[in-house]
Amino acid sequence: MLLVVNAVPVLADEPVSPAPTVKEVTEKQKSEEEVLKLLADQPSAGPRDEYHRGTPRSSLLALSQALRARDFKRAENYLDLRNLPFSTEELNGAELVRKLHIIAKRIMNIDVQDLSDDPYGHKDDGLPGYRDRITT
Repeated sequence: MLLVVNAVPVLADEPVSPAPTVKEVTEKQKSEEEVLKLLADQPSAGPRDEYHRGTPRSSLLALSQALRARDFKRAENYLDLRNLPFSTEELNGAELVRKLHIIAKRIMNIDVQDLSDDPYGHKDDGLPGYRDRITT
């Protein structure tokens, strides 16, 4: 005789939020894209270069545009690959960017409006001036 029991935990105090609908997800994505376009169109406070890397915000916006266009070779210009372990040498920078993009789409949630538009980033975050935290 085989007896199978399925136990379902009941959480009385915690309401279960319904999964978002496709319409809600689409509207949120459209809204986020509008904010990104608006921020990308604003002039950057930092020095200009062909890749728009003058500030943390302009760098991330330009990287985002390159990734959306699937231009991984261009996106490579936004990452500092100098201190990677040499086990990654067989992969080129564009391939590493492609793999990072896959991971970032799944687990990273970045509020671009919180990124610094100062060339030196947030000065009170305890990081060197050439580095700024974009997510944790």
